Amino acid sequence: MNPHSSWSWPYFKWLFSEGLGFVNLPPFAWAGVLLAAGLIGSLALQKPFARGRWKKRYWLAFSQLLFYPAIIAVGVLFRVPTQPTPIANPAAERALDVLFYLSLAFGGFRVYLMKSVRWLAFCLVGLQEIPIFGALLVASMSVTGAWI
Repeated sequence: MNPHSSWSWPYFKWLFSEGLGFVNLPPFAWAGVLLAAGLIGSLALQKPFARGRWKKRYWLAFSQLLFYPAIIAVGVLFRVPTQPTPIANPAAERALDVLFYLSLAFGGFRVYLMKSVRWLAFCLVGLQEIPIFGALLVASMSVTGAWI
């Protein structure tokens, strides 16, 4: 366990907002625009609510957003002080990798399960992965002490 680990709400809120700030960077913003256009197009073409294709379990696709605070929490609990020389925490780095790959696997599984509206599911999962990737970036910087 990291001897410097402690919970800090201000640090959690700061990392949370910094992770969301990555959504504004051009590569993420363009991906978000394309996925949002795909989501709107799939809503118009597939009409998931008008035809009764939407099942109650499809709402679970939004639970993917729970990975965001989990990733940020790892960044807060295992942060590395930047003075004098930061030493990365390999267990925290592995935990972040596991959470990220779990979010991708969970998203892929959601797309697979939403058979009647897969294009909609793909765009929805993709839109949720953008902030999750931002959380992964800031949490990775926090656990390694290598800030950009």
